[in-house]
Amino acid sequence: MTNLTNVAKMEKGNAVYIKSIEAADLFSHMNREQEITTEYLGMLPYSLESIRLEQEGMKVKKPKEGKWTSDDVINVKFNKKVRGAVELLSNINENIDNMKNSILDVKDKIKVEKVKKQKEVLQEKLKKMNEKLSEMESRRTHIATNKDNAEWQEVKNDDLRFKLYEEGFTIYKYNKKTKKTKEIHFEVYKRSASKSRTGQCIFINKKLKAKMQKWSRMGLKFESTKEHDLASLLAYESLVTSSLEGLVKINPKNMLIVDDVESVFSEKCAVVRENKTTKLLDSFEQTVKVENSLFDGESLLDVEFFPEGKSMLLLRQHMFKSAAFATNLQKFFTHQHKAMTNPKNENYDSSIPVNYDEWELEDMFGNKVLASQTKFIFTPSSLKSLKFSYTVGTKADMYAYWKELINEETEATFGICKGEKGSKFGYGEDGEVLHQTSYQHLNSMDLSKADVVKLAQGEVDYIINLKENNDAFINHINVKANNLNSNEMLSAIYNVNNDIVGTDIFKKFRREEINKQKTHVQKGKVRVNGDYLVLLGNPMEYLFHSIGKFDVNKVEELTLQDNQIYTKLFPVDKEYVGFRNPHTAPSNVFVGLNKEVEEIDTYFELTKNIICVNSVKHNILNKLSGADFDSDTLIFVDFDEHILKMAKQLNEDFLVCVNDIDCEPKPYFLDKKNESMAKVDNTLSVSQKVIGKTVNTAQLYMSKYWDRKRNNGHQKELVELLKGVNILTVCSGIAIDMSKKLYKLNLEAEIKAMENKLQLKLDTKDSKRKKPLFWKVNGSKDTSKKKDKKKEDVKKTDDKKEEKFSKFVKYDTPMDYLYLVLEKLPQATKVDGVSFATLLTKIKASNADRHQKAAILDEVNNMSDFIKSVNSEDSGLNEREKDERQMGAINNSKYSIQKKKVTLETMVSTIDYALDPKNGYANPLRLLKVLYETHPETFLEAFKK
Repeated sequence: MTNLTNVAKMEKGNAVYIKSIEAADLFSHMNREQEITTEYLGMLPYSLESIRLEQEGMKVKKPKEGKWTSDDVINVKFNKKVRGAVELLSNINENIDNMKNSILDVKDKIKVEKVKKQKEVLQEKLKKMNEKLSEMESRRTHIATNKDNAEWQEVKNDDLRFKLYEEGFTIYKYNKKTKKTKEIHFEVYKRSASKSRTGQCIFINKKLKAKMQKWSRMGLKFESTKEHDLASLLAYESLVTSSLEGLVKINPKNMLIVDDVESVFSEKCAVVRENKTTKLLDSFEQTVKVENSLFDGESLLDVEFFPEGKSMLLLRQHMFKSAAFATNLQKFFTHQHKAMTNPKNENYDSSIPVNYDEWELEDMFGNKVLASQTKFIFTPSSLKSLKFSYTVGTKADMYAYWKELINEETEATFGICKGEKGSKFGYGEDGEVLHQTSYQHLNSMDLSKADVVKLAQGEVDYIINLKENNDAFINHINVKANNLNSNEMLSAIYNVNNDIVGTDIFKKFRREEINKQKTHVQKGKVRVNGDYLVLLGNPMEYLFHSIGKFDVNKVEELTLQDNQIYTKLFPVDKEYVGFRNPHTAPSNVFVGLNKEVEEIDTYFELTKNIICVNSVKHNILNKLSGADFDSDTLIFVDFDEHILKMAKQLNEDFLVCVNDIDCEPKPYFLDKKNESMAKVDNTLSVSQKVIGKTVNTAQLYMSKYWDRKRNNGHQKELVELLKGVNILTVCSGIAIDMSKKLYKLNLEAEIKAMENKLQLKLDTKDSKRKKPLFWKVNGSKDTSKKKDKKKEDVKKTDDKKEEKFSKFVKYDTPMDYLYLVLEKLPQATKVDGVSFATLLTKIKASNADRHQKAAILDEVNNMSDFIKSVNSEDSGLNEREKDERQMGAINNSKYSIQKKKVTLETMVSTIDYALDPKNGYANPLRLLKVLYETHPETFLEAFKK
């Protein structure tokens, strides 16, 4: 472990890339002798976990250039079932038919191709396609012959997890130099922090398993004959896997642990629990007891530990997670000591020694800590290991054990996961900070058409400017340039010859890019004056609590009362609107009054991205969908007076949702077959599937609620719709919490029941129920990704026919107002067309290397075909994995082309061929990008200035 005394700008080194395998593919490989390709698509980030793994013997390849990799850890994804023989045969027959058609196409091209080199390339491609066809037909025969055997039957995802958790799997590594094969057996290990809700799991080399599991579980002995809260154990042992930005060392003698404090009060709420009659969730208006944990997940850390510009550090250690805030602890303690030792002061306390260096504070276990040495204050909510105190004795024993353990292992070095961050969306014309809303935020507010038009005016003006102003458009694509798009290349050509704006390829690119921006805004991404702020709960009360001087019942002494807040982001004595994610309902909209608080300024060093709030007898934590203070954030917005007034009215009209569903830790035995772990993770894997579905369903309820309210819907109907919103609000929180808690309900069944209960708006034209218009761009996969083929065939000019095949209809809901505002933008001024060939430098065509040209064109086509397969819906890859594979393909092609010495004549000839429409080259834009990135000087020289 690096020896550090304070926060250090760490050499993060490389994250270690690990193999990521689908469990279904792994099963097929083991049981059906099916070939499996593995790539380093998983990632083990720089973390306390990766540091320890290397110390315990994990082998990491660290080339001078490129990724660090390891074969000792594998991420296994349980995303799909193992398909049975019947389904496989159906798919392979379809693939064989497609391949045969492709072969016929290539044969036709060979017949008409006159360039010898290009014909040879096509013939080589045909040969490979025939080989592939032969392999597919052999596989079809093999499956058909063995289809009744046990290993060719379908295996469901849940069953697959039980099998792999119990048996593990073996990887065979062949060494080309020694020509020997090495067996590595992998056993189930733990989840990574980032994968805790996806059902993915890390498997580890058996040789490392025992040592690493002992380390992960702090050397605690969880007896197999006793039951344990396994869901919590699995969640908390994974905290050390979080990606780190740095490290900080905090001496245990400087730590003070104090009791959590609960504020308990009664309030009329929308209470969600099981309906005894229907056995499904329901919402009831009821006065209930609300319990707020005031300092849940937050801690106070002395300012000496903070780098410049940061006032919150999210810390990790063994079963420890806390958001630490920059506090002038010694200033507070010395001021309080001076007051309490002055006989003339009303806070005089004769029991406190006059000498400050002798003043001792008492922690929750009765241990004495010198005030002068106290630099880190936290509560049991941050120290998760206290939940397993029974393994060592009392909670006091566990606290002592934990401090000694982390000190021995790492000199009490904590990992820093992140700090607060300012907006990446820049500033407005008047210097106001900008961030963007989400569709849930907008659709939960009672916004009128006029409100939405006014709110979106800046986005409308921006898009119109992109259409009319060439320089503005180039600036736009420069901001959005990345390794995967062509933005930088097109901008570079524009700077040489701005006539490119008249070419067909640029005009098409511009239309698509502007349409992307329009769709982005239609998804609810509207820039507003606001930013995301980290929640800090009752900071001054926390300080007084640390010296035993806080009484939670004396509300009149609170620094912040009710909905008052403190932030440096906005001016004081004004109200602002806040939204936390997850956000589903009008009852989640928060309005806070910003106050100037001298004490907070004195004792805390806070940036503009921190917001102090009060949760004493104020139902803010439920209002913000079960928020706590372990780095939770909310976007805080300065709306105009009209929207602010409307947001305040929502607080009056809609009761805060409260979760009253039974949630008890389900005890499990830690069996050798890992059956209990498989049960917990199968339950957990439901979480990711339903989070999006829950929020989407809630917004369908919300859309219909506003539509019916604005169109004189019956009160009974409105009540039922609002109940649905309340239920789904609570369900979204449950889905997110499933990595730590197990609830007594079938979440998938509840969501399904809510979907079935919802009767969408009826379209009078065809008497079919339809989703809102904004669902075209921001709905579920079946509507946003899979296009209605019938609709594609309909001409846009024929409105009646288009509506006939539409799955959507207009709702009187804020998001549909926004959708329509962006649909009615004026057309761009027509730009005179320019042939791409006119941009190119004149050259002697005969001097071009036609063989090199053909090879470049073919290389880019092959790369593009691979990228197309990666981005297909059948790839089974997540977005990061798709990006990884795309970049791999691009880099390989760039390496191949970069080695070629391309003359100006060949460059111009290649570009001219690819951009000439009559040649029908499939990937002209990608070709330009690769040529620009591999031979930038020659590429730009190819264009007239």
